Amino acid sequence: MATQHPIAGPAPTGVTDLRQRYGDRFQRLQALEDALKYRRARATAPCEDCAAAPVGRCDDHGRDVDLIGEYEQAACRLITELGAMTGLICPRGRPTPQPRGAGETGS
Repeated sequence: MATQHPIAGPAPTGVTDLRQRYGDRFQRLQALEDALKYRRARATAPCEDCAAAPVGRCDDHGRDVDLIGEYEQAACRLITELGAMTGLICPRGRPTPQPRGAGETGS
């Protein structure tokens, strides 16, 4: 019997079910990951304008750093949302629920 989640309905039963119900969110997470890799590579690339900038970064690379922070925040929000909807992803600071019987000792 599938468990019922108060926000998302019945708990997903497998990878196919997860993909069908939450695929758009996983796709957004993948896009954020790709964007983070791109911006991090750009931000660390050598730049003559950065060397001449009074704050150590040119405007373009400074914006890359800003976007990295924004993308990380968006990814964290999306992961937390997915965790709340599926019960499968544990947000930081919250223990992962153990299956019934795990850790119990016989008396």
